[in-house]
Amino acid sequence: MPDIIEKLLNIFTKKKVRNTITISKIKGAFIGSGIGESLGLPVKNKTEEELLKNPVSDFLGYGDMSEPAGINSLCYESLSDFTKYLYENNGIKNGITHFFKLCNNWYIIKVKDEEQRLRIIIPCACISGILYSFCCADEKKALEAIPDILCDEVIVPAAFIFYTSYFISTDHDPKTAIKKSKKKTQKLLKKIGLKINENSFTNSIYNILTNCFSEGYDFKQNVLYCVNKGFYPDLAGNIAGFLSGLFCGLENIPYIWSGFLHKKNAIETSAIKAAKLSGVLA
Repeated sequence: MPDIIEKLLNIFTKKKVRNTITISKIKGAFIGSGIGESLGLPVKNKTEEELLKNPVSDFLGYGDMSEPAGINSLCYESLSDFTKYLYENNGIKNGITHFFKLCNNWYIIKVKDEEQRLRIIIPCACISGILYSFCCADEKKALEAIPDILCDEVIVPAAFIFYTSYFISTDHDPKTAIKKSKKKTQKLLKKIGLKINENSFTNSIYNILTNCFSEGYDFKQNVLYCVNKGFYPDLAGNIAGFLSGLFCGLENIPYIWSGFLHKKNAIETSAIKAAKLSGVLA
């Protein structure tokens, strides 16, 4: 184990980066994630073929989840809970450490079902990527957790999403961030003798996000594309909403959509906590 940790010591070594995060972008990420999940929940169990015939184009009520339009569920709740946890524990200096330890302990023990774990851990990776762009994490403590958890099917895509959020936070456009993140994740896995399988969640979400952002950076177009692929529509929508909102900012999200969200004020409160953690707000 010490040899593996020694080899991985350079993974989270920070260099000076140009951080372009603003309160608008953080709010955009949080509101965007809520919108994406809300759009995907009513078609959570639909296939791509079914969605091709009847694509999602706006907020829907009920459907697969029997909930009114604009409701969020597990994905956004985990993002909100994790932000609150970091905020209450002054988590900025060790944001990545908290993230990996949570993956390795709390969330994985709490939820045994892999699909549920994906919906819990990946949103935490999104916010950790932003926070990591603001600080020099305790690399050694973070790396102590990595060898134990990267073998898990859930942690590999979480690492990929973490990097994507980080790169967008450091002045990369989403398409470039996604490409760099896959290489970074592959490099990380190679060091411990693993690789990204063709049929894995990581590869599938990588392809969806790449194609999504290949057409441009329109928030509405990006989120609807991911939801309508029929691959974890609620989670894919949450990820696309977060990353697209992070890149374009709150002002570029359709106001009619953000205004339709249930608990919008609570979502904005979580975003403000994240902004305070990162230092965007004093």
